[in-house]
Amino acid sequence: MALELGTRQLEGVGAVEVYSVSQDDPLAAPLIAELALEYSSRYGGTREAMLEDLTTYPAEEFAYPQGALLVLTHDGLPIAGGAFRQFDSTTAELKRIWTSVDYRKRGLGKAVVRELEREIELRGYNRVFLTTGPRQPEPSRCICPVDTHRFTTRHSRPKRWASTRSRNNFGSSKM
Repeated sequence: MALELGTRQLEGVGAVEVYSVSQDDPLAAPLIAELALEYSSRYGGTREAMLEDLTTYPAEEFAYPQGALLVLTHDGLPIAGGAFRQFDSTTAELKRIWTSVDYRKRGLGKAVVRELEREIELRGYNRVFLTTGPRQPEPSRCICPVDTHRFTTRHSRPKRWASTRSRNNFGSSKM
């Protein structure tokens, strides 16, 4: 069941409603479907395989109280969204930042991150970070241009992007 968190006025878009939803909520379906298509086109594999991976991910990781999945709608249609999950007791990890292909280049990625950070702060986290794959440069340029670096872990492909922000910087335009 979707929980409305409020309405925001966004320049270039107008009134946008913010909802907290579960992974299987119909409002989340376009987000997950477009992410599957995007990931398969960038990293290989089929859209169906990516969709299965996204829909079978443990939904409780994006559920209250440790996480959230937010969807922004305009005129009742999902246009952007994102999620966070608990990394440790003081840190949240941003996941699945998405903007509909019909609404890109309007600042919605930043709006999603602001909404996620609002929820993250309410949950008592002190830090937030985002990692992306090597074929996803947009978050580094659009969402978090500051304090971004490349790193490799034994569980990831080389050149993943990471960005961190502490509580005193939540809500700023720089991540």
